[in-house]
Amino acid sequence: LKFPNLTWDIAKRVAPLSMVFLFYVVVSLASLGRVNIPMFTALRRTTIVMVMIEEYLLYGKTQNKAILATVVVMVVGAVIAASKDLTYDPISYIMLFLTNLATSLYTVSIAGVKKQGNMSAHALLFYNTVLTVPVLAILAIVTGEVEAAMNLFEFWGDANFLLCFFFSCTLAFFMN
Repeated sequence: LKFPNLTWDIAKRVAPLSMVFLFYVVVSLASLGRVNIPMFTALRRTTIVMVMIEEYLLYGKTQNKAILATVVVMVVGAVIAASKDLTYDPISYIMLFLTNLATSLYTVSIAGVKKQGNMSAHALLFYNTVLTVPVLAILAIVTGEVEAAMNLFEFWGDANFLLCFFFSCTLAFFMN
């Protein structure tokens, strides 16, 4: 893979996507800490509705009836699952709504930046990472997450874990 050097022009085009991504990461982690995993997973299914609305508003894109019916079934299932949540907390659900909003904004923004900048998916992922990793690293240090991870996770020195971790990161890159 070959990418052009990062220029101010590329950075300016990718920066809005990076800001949405940072919002997505922070809100998702905060939300995940407040809602139980099954409920988080069930209610994340409603993100597709937000994506469809944003695509319609921004690009005029509409979906066919089969897709709309499928989405309705998914959302009804998520609402039924949420209605049986015994640990209901309004703040948690607001955080989860913000997570879905951030996810949909990120998803729709990717398409816009790719069209605008005529970039491949790999280049966009690379530049987004270059712009966001320093901010996320500082945030992780300031909030104490790095120290907690280093002190609480016992396998940082294990060669098998490090090898698996490296390949997991590498495969994630190629899957994207």
